[in-house]
Amino acid sequence: NVRNLHLENISYASVAQYVGGLVAYFSYTSNPNIIENCTVDKITYTGSTGATYFGGIAGFSAAADATISKCSVLRMNVSSQTANVGGIVGASLANIRECYTEGSFTISGTGTVGGIVATVGKGFAGSYNPEIHNCFSTVNIKVQAKEITAGGIIGVVDNIAKNTFKYVLQTSYFAGSISGSSSSIGMNATIGSLVGTINSTNVQITDSFSLATLPSGKSLYNTTKTPKATKVYDNISTS
Repeated sequence: NVRNLHLENISYASVAQYVGGLVAYFSYTSNPNIIENCTVDKITYTGSTGATYFGGIAGFSAAADATISKCSVLRMNVSSQTANVGGIVGASLANIRECYTEGSFTISGTGTVGGIVATVGKGFAGSYNPEIHNCFSTVNIKVQAKEITAGGIIGVVDNIAKNTFKYVLQTSYFAGSISGSSSSIGMNATIGSLVGTINSTNVQITDSFSLATLPSGKSLYNTTKTPKATKVYDNISTS
């Protein structure tokens, strides 16, 4: 378990498959994995090619019993060509609660990016119930790619391994931005102000909203499956 840490001025290049501000990789375990009350301030990551997972707190969380709570990642500066880039976790089955991210992502190749988590569920086998509660992000995501999945909170909720899991996004919001020129965002780009793409039927979204203005034709989430969504709002006026 990791608690009550504050790290500053961290810089990474693309030197490994898993890169995290605190933890590179959470493995499968029967014991609780807890990261609580930790802050990473001013983290810089530059990734080139390769199957890289980057998270401001953890690169990859394969532990279904993991909890990341009351953590913040501040002043991120991420530039990546091919990666799963998440403000808190790159790819995850963890429960994430009361976390906050800020900074900027510039994605110039194929990949997945999320203000809190890039990828949930992809490649995992088993039955899980990961959740995000009371989280928010003000990350500014700049897209320079023809094929990308980007979401203000989650990049993609996937179910490639035909898992049985319920993913809940509750009481969370995005107040950053997702931007890119018409020439840099292709037709294959899937962008949502809360979730980039939902590829699982067992997804619930409630009491969550976005303040972001998205590129033309983009919305709260894109989906091949229909989530259960209640009290979900887009482009709320603050005036």
